[in-house]
Amino acid sequence: MSQERRNFDKEFKLMTVELSKSRESIQELAKELGIRAELIYRWRPEYLEKPEGSFTGHGKPRHTPEEAEIARLKKQLRDVEMERDILKKGHQHLLQGRREIYRFIACQSSRFPVDKMCEVLKVSRSGYYSSLKGTVSKRAKENQELLSLIKQEHKKSRQRYGSPRISQALRANQVQVSRPRVARLMKQAQIKARMVKRFRVSTDSK
Repeated sequence: MSQERRNFDKEFKLMTVELSKSRESIQELAKELGIRAELIYRWRPEYLEKPEGSFTGHGKPRHTPEEAEIARLKKQLRDVEMERDILKKGHQHLLQGRREIYRFIACQSSRFPVDKMCEVLKVSRSGYYSSLKGTVSKRAKENQELLSLIKQEHKKSRQRYGSPRISQALRANQVQVSRPRVARLMKQAQIKARMVKRFRVSTDSK
């Protein structure tokens, strides 16, 4: 069972720091006060750095407007550096489609926050998490069904039809599809038209 976290007021911290100045063993002082020695080691430099402004707001040091602005700029710089690193590693995946972007995010999730990667790579978090569950989009299902029909027509033609003639055959069977889409699916599935050599009969001159 975990112990309840204790809060120490400013007076207690100041007293502890003053006592630690005359003690050789911080560990012994910590035992006497019933606190961890790490707290004393943390409070002492905080007090020495800024005696008048230390131990405000449950032990958190008070920041001047200048210090707050520096902290904000440092955070902004860290965000910019993170975005740069994400783009540096993931720019190739941007050209390969949403599925590859999701794969990149999954591979890099231990290094970068998922929210930040989705923001930088322009994909939705819901889309990414759906991809992890194996959710197939409506378009992906249509492509799977269409690819099956393409393979059938390709087989019927003894592998001689390319995307133009397969597109015509599909439209003749009431399947509304464009030739570029057929060509793209054939390329992804590595389906190619088999070239047939034509032999021309010629007569030798006497």
